[in-house]
Amino acid sequence: MTSIKGSTRYTLVLALCFLVNTVPKYSSAQTCDQTARFIRPIPLGISGGNAGDKVTKHGALVCFVGTLGALVTDTTGKPYILGSNTSLARANRALVGAKIVQPSPADLACKSGNGNVVAKLSRSIKLLFAPHAENLEDAAIAETRPNEVSSQILNIGEIASTVATPQLMMTVQKMGAATCLTTGTVTAINVNFTLTYRRKKFRRHVNFTNQIAITSSSSTNPFAGDGDSGALVLTTDTCPEPVALQLGTGSFGVMTVAFASPVQPVLNALNVNFVGDCTSGSSAPLSDEIPGSQDRDPSLQQAVNAATAVRDGHAQELMKIPGAVGTGIGIDPSTGAAEIQVYVKDAASTNEAPKYSTIDSIPVVIEETGEIIAH
Repeated sequence: MTSIKGSTRYTLVLALCFLVNTVPKYSSAQTCDQTARFIRPIPLGISGGNAGDKVTKHGALVCFVGTLGALVTDTTGKPYILGSNTSLARANRALVGAKIVQPSPADLACKSGNGNVVAKLSRSIKLLFAPHAENLEDAAIAETRPNEVSSQILNIGEIASTVATPQLMMTVQKMGAATCLTTGTVTAINVNFTLTYRRKKFRRHVNFTNQIAITSSSSTNPFAGDGDSGALVLTTDTCPEPVALQLGTGSFGVMTVAFASPVQPVLNALNVNFVGDCTSGSSAPLSDEIPGSQDRDPSLQQAVNAATAVRDGHAQELMKIPGAVGTGIGIDPSTGAAEIQVYVKDAASTNEAPKYSTIDSIPVVIEETGEIIAH
């Protein structure tokens, strides 16, 4: 293994985002009062969460906000709200049957009456906090009350029931309680990282594998933020297909990288499917100007697989880079070649010159993300 040098690459990442010229059907949010109480049946992509999602910190009661992601059904046709374990199940701490409210307790000064209940917690995928445990998703479902929840997502509308596989350079959108309607680009796949949870009185760390990283289409507005946990990431087609479930963000300056869980494993684990009333076409367009996108060059998939194998073979060495919090597989925006990305809290802590290096001929790039925080 050769020595690994640092590179913040903000300019290149911004250029990469601006090159993606796909404009979604809704280029900007039409309604950004997503934390208000909505007339029932509510749309989704808005503020909500567990009525008991509150803790006492420094003698003060603190409540939290999450996003009610999308409507799903089980094999019997029973409807549920899909969201995050963090928000709906209080990161493993809530009991089945717990009240799920809209808006969230945080939007009601920690007070939430029965009139705001829209669902009850049904089941969640347990978060594994052990040091060497690996998680694939942060997800839960809550059975809806009759006539309380619609299948539409605010500012997006109806979605497809089919799922799109995340691809490098795919243009995506999400509607969330914190940042409203945003668009971005999938800039890394096969992402492994450590996520920090802050909902309790102390921080807890969780390892996630096979995630995706999304960079905002805007140089000033993040793709996601604190409160967007559970938001559904979708393609930007006329009939958007679900891609991933929003998980957390790493931020440094104006560049905020969002991390999300591919949604098909979420559906498999919970044994549910999306409620979709529109018919999907092709998946979200990829940039015509970025060389080597997966749809246009099948050889890139082989390069991604090769880069992933090299990353996995040197995982321990890569994570010994000072401040490293994760790794992923991305694309060099100038050449279209697959690269290994290393996410660090602070690139300055590496004490290395900002330049590229390689492992087994695969480029290695340092991405300064800051600590990756759960929403």
